[in-house]
Amino acid sequence: MTVQEKIELFDFLESLANSSYFNFMDIKVAPSIEKHNIDPMDYMNIIYNLTENYLLVSEKSIRLHAIINLWLVHSQQILTEWGICYSTNNYLIDELSTSNLLYGKKPPKNPYEDTTELYQTVSMNVFDQDDTLSFTGFKGPIVVYVHGAHEVMNFERRMGATSIPIECIGKLYDITASDDFGKSTTIEQRKCRFPHESNLAHFPIYTRNLCQQECRINLAYKLCKCIPHFYPNRGALKPVCHYTVLKECLSKYTGVFENINQIKNLSLDIKCNCLQNCRSSEILEKIFSPIPTTEVLMKKNGIIIMMKSNPKIRYRRQIIFTLTDLLVSIGGTAGFLLGSSVLSAVEIIYYFTVRLLWHCFGLKE
Repeated sequence: MTVQEKIELFDFLESLANSSYFNFMDIKVAPSIEKHNIDPMDYMNIIYNLTENYLLVSEKSIRLHAIINLWLVHSQQILTEWGICYSTNNYLIDELSTSNLLYGKKPPKNPYEDTTELYQTVSMNVFDQDDTLSFTGFKGPIVVYVHGAHEVMNFERRMGATSIPIECIGKLYDITASDDFGKSTTIEQRKCRFPHESNLAHFPIYTRNLCQQECRINLAYKLCKCIPHFYPNRGALKPVCHYTVLKECLSKYTGVFENINQIKNLSLDIKCNCLQNCRSSEILEKIFSPIPTTEVLMKKNGIIIMMKSNPKIRYRRQIIFTLTDLLVSIGGTAGFLLGSSVLSAVEIIYYFTVRLLWHCFGLKE
């Protein structure tokens, strides 16, 4: 392979790794790429093996890490619709890690997280004041998504790339569920799903945004008979698109993929009824602003998320009318209107069933 061919292959793989529905046309292709005969099923494996994991950089000053109030928070390399990304302070990141989604293996243990006190997630409560999360260590421009700890990025709500550190200020609200809520109800009754109740073919857990990702998977397959390389596809559930298909077919439907609700306008037989999460949290009124002086001091890129106000809104899902409540209600109503009780109803049933059978067979009680 000549030097020029190596450069062309690097440019191709780099543009492929950074591609998504908005920029498939920007994939850099040269005549020499076809000579390598790369199987589309191997696109994501090659990208994963060639991508440096910023969480495992040996030099502490440039290692990617997240801190909340001087506490180190668990972070993970995950697979998203933007390819390989990083997430922190999230309950789902190990399930959504790149190694788990691609190979079904647990993510490699981070030796640098064993050397200090580590938190999986840090929650904010009404007694906290000005909680601040800093997620720094990125090299070059980054695309930031801010979402709750029970969810993944929403591809439709992108804020664009930034080459300097930014600050996000927002307000938080929660949706919680009682301990017996999931065990005592069905999905049809509560109209929401817990992560372990996944009905998705490509993801091991359920969230509403993952469900919408699967809608885009099915849409891509319907339109172009293949799916993009950045989706988990263990077991070869669907063929992966060749780069020519990404550029020539999928790129024509950018507007539809950007707004999944437009599927109904295509008259395709695709059902996209995604239920809400039973537990959720959301950051409202996100305000982003650049903090260029931080880049000069840290010599790296990142984001600082500040919660200026305590969470004042919390919704709770719980059972307010159980089977016991129903029986009590029926018994009370019957007693009020008919002057009878549940025991009276049992005696009536007994009289016309068991006692009647004994009488028919000539038996004595």
